[in-house]
Amino acid sequence: MHLNHLGEIAHRCWIEIPAHFPQVTLDAFVVMPNHVHGILAIQTRARHAVPLQEIHRPELFRKPVLGSLATIVRSYKSAAAKQVRTMLRQPDYALWQRNFYESVLRSGKDYANAARYILENPKMWHLDSENPLSPAR
Repeated sequence: MHLNHLGEIAHRCWIEIPAHFPQVTLDAFVVMPNHVHGILAIQTRARHAVPLQEIHRPELFRKPVLGSLATIVRSYKSAAAKQVRTMLRQPDYALWQRNFYESVLRSGKDYANAARYILENPKMWHLDSENPLSPAR
């Protein structure tokens, strides 16, 4: 995938995630013309040898949960959007869709499948219905 200036911003902001969230390690990722795929490994601290039932606090509007996936993705999208809007001089430019898709990779097989999908995604761009040159359009 050859990135334009907007793609370079999306790529650079992705690479910077661990600088803002030290508990995050980046794995396979790709910036596509209309979306991003990536695997984030989020280190959590074990409090007990036997897992206790955790109380999950859902994120509420304007109440981010520190270190949560939603907060990490929101911060990434916000940083990239701010830089793109500044570069384009278009303060209302809509860069991202509202939500994101997440999946917990629970096994080596899950990880291998996800990493392969991400790394092979650029090869499939010519078939993507969002690609203006796609025969699917």
